Amino acid sequence: MGTIVAGLDPGAQLFGFCFLEVRARDFCLVEMGHINLAHDGEFLRLAKIRQVIAEKIRQHQPKRIGVERGFIDWREKREQMMETVLVLAEARGVALEVAAASGAIVDKPAVQTIRKWVCMGGRGGRADKIEVQMDVCRTLGLKLCPTGDEADAAAVAIYEGWMIREEPKGVPF
Repeated sequence: MGTIVAGLDPGAQLFGFCFLEVRARDFCLVEMGHINLAHDGEFLRLAKIRQVIAEKIRQHQPKRIGVERGFIDWREKREQMMETVLVLAEARGVALEVAAASGAIVDKPAVQTIRKWVCMGGRGGRADKIEVQMDVCRTLGLKLCPTGDEADAAAVAIYEGWMIREEPKGVPF
């Protein structure tokens, strides 16, 4: 049996999550999905994130958990942008707290870093969502590509899997 890793993609409307088993030569999908937050009020949204993510972490016991560092579309109007930043920060804060409380190694990789690792160089980290979905499909051997938020969470989990493979083995001297 391999090591379990998790990828979390906090979002304002959908919160993606993915759990993978890292094996010697490949990744095996354990669970992937999203939490629909579109119709929840502010506090219910945060409580729902905490409840679902804490349960998934308890169920799968990952060694590493990556929480994607947010990406903001700066083309939005200033008022919308500020509201989006606050909503994402709240969701990400809950995810980081739950992850840290689990005792797992917690990482906060940037979108560009994830895309460089997952998308074979990912055009310098600037691969688009479709490229991420396709590479997640290929890496995990899926017949159907996941939604954008699920693919982003899977990309974070794949990145964390690569980080486990890169960890030094044995005594450090």
